[in-house]
Parts: sequence; structure tokens; C-alpha cells
Amino acid sequence: MAVFLLAAIDNIKRDGYRAYEEGGFSSVAKFGVEPVAVSDDIKVLEGTAPGTRIVLMKFKDQAALDAWYNSPEYQGVIPIRQANSDTKFLVTFEGL
Repeated sequence: MAVFLLAAIDNIKRDGYRAYEEGGFSSVAKFGVEPVAVSDDIKVLEGTAPGTRIVLMKFKDQAALDAWYNSPEYQGVIPIRQANSDTKFLVTFEGL
């Protein structure tokens, strides 16, 4: 069953964050990840937006998500994201 990753990011320091974007997005190609959406233009219908950027990615299953997240490629760029933004949440859930 498909698994989705949803992230909310805030307070992005653009100059430093670029290295994360480059490394993060190049890491997904190797694992067959489908980037569904990345947006800095969030429209709130109800409640409060958790961040200024929302990211949604689709994986074929939980094993694929775990392989990507735990890969040396992605683990290597996580400290860059953490140093250059605030991750409000990074959650996974099964899809249809």
C-alpha cells in the first residue's frame, strides 16, 4: 500500500537550505519516490498553518520510505535541514 510523507517546514534560511534541497531531492530519485507537492504558497481554510512550506511525497510502501529516510544520502542532509529551518512535523501515513 502507498505511504505518504507530509512535512511542514518554517523559518527557512534560504542560503543554507539550498544545499538540503539539492541533496534531499537528488536522494529521492534513487528510491523511486514521487514528489507530489512542495509549496510555499499555503492557503489556510481552517486552523493555523504549521509552517510556511508543505512537502508531500508518495512512496510505494513503508519499506521504501524507510529505505530512503535511513539511507546515507538522506541522513547526510538532515543536519543541513535542521540547521537552516524549523521542522514543525514530519509524519507518514498510508494512502489509498
